[in-house]
Amino acid sequence: MGKMKHFPPLSSSALFLTLMLVLPTASLNAAVVFSDTFTNSSPDRDAGDSLNGLTTEAGGGTWVGRNAFTFTASGSIIVPLPTPPSGGTETRVMSVASPLLGGQVYTLEADLTAPVNELPADWGAIGFANNPGGTFDSGFYNSPVGQLWMYLAKDGSYGVVAGAGTFLTTGLAGTAPLFNATGFNHLALNYDTSTNIASASINGTSILGGYDLDGLSFTPTISHSGFMFHRVDGAQIDNFSLSATAVPEPARMLLLALGSLGVILRRRRRSWS
Repeated sequence: MGKMKHFPPLSSSALFLTLMLVLPTASLNAAVVFSDTFTNSSPDRDAGDSLNGLTTEAGGGTWVGRNAFTFTASGSIIVPLPTPPSGGTETRVMSVASPLLGGQVYTLEADLTAPVNELPADWGAIGFANNPGGTFDSGFYNSPVGQLWMYLAKDGSYGVVAGAGTFLTTGLAGTAPLFNATGFNHLALNYDTSTNIASASINGTSILGGYDLDGLSFTPTISHSGFMFHRVDGAQIDNFSLSATAVPEPARMLLLALGSLGVILRRRRRSWS
C-alpha cells in the first residue's frame, strides 16, 4: 500500500492574501446605462439635424436640452450652434434622464474638444445634474442643477465641482494631463452611490482620487446625466456614455470569495495527491 500524500495547509497569511485576490473579482462587470457616438444615420441623424428629442444609440434614453445641438457631416460628433448675435454668456446643456441607483459605481465619460474663437477660460463639461423637469434653464454652475460635474477649458485648465460651486480639485492653465489643444480630450467622472465617493480623470490620468463627499455633508441628488458648454462656438463632443458597476453586498462577496477559495483548495489537494 502506497504512502498517503498530504497537501500542506495554507497559513493564515496565505489565506488572507488569497481572499484579497479573490474579493476584487467578486464585483460585476460594468453595464452600459446609455451611450451615444452621434454617428450619422438617416432620417434624423444627418448633418445639420438637431440632437434634441432623439433617442440615444444604446440604452433607450432621450436627449433633452436647453439649446439645440447639431450633427456634423463627419459623423460621430456634434457641435453647438453659434453664439447668438447679441453676445453675452451663453450656456448650452444637453442631458438624458438617469436617476442613479444605490449600490452602484457610475462612470460618466465623453471626448471633448477645446472651444474655438472664444476666451481662454471658456469650457466644456460633463456631469450629473438635478433637473427633474428636463428644461435646464441654467447650467451646472447654478443651484440646484449642478450636483457633481467636471470641466475642461480652452487653456487646459480644469476642475471637478460638487453642487453649484464647491471645487473638489482644480488645475491651472495648461495642466490638464496630456492636454490636446486642437483635438479631443477624454473626460471620465466616477461616483459611487454606496460610499458617496467621487473620482475623475482626464485622458486616462487621475485628477481626483477617492473624494469622500460626506466630508462636505453633501450627497448629490441626481436625475440627469449630460454635458454642457459655456460660450464655446465650434466645440465638439463624441462617445458619450454612462455605465454602472454593481457593488456586491458584503455577504455575497464573502460567499463568492469562499467559493473561489474552495476551488483553489481542491486544486491544491489534487496536485499533492
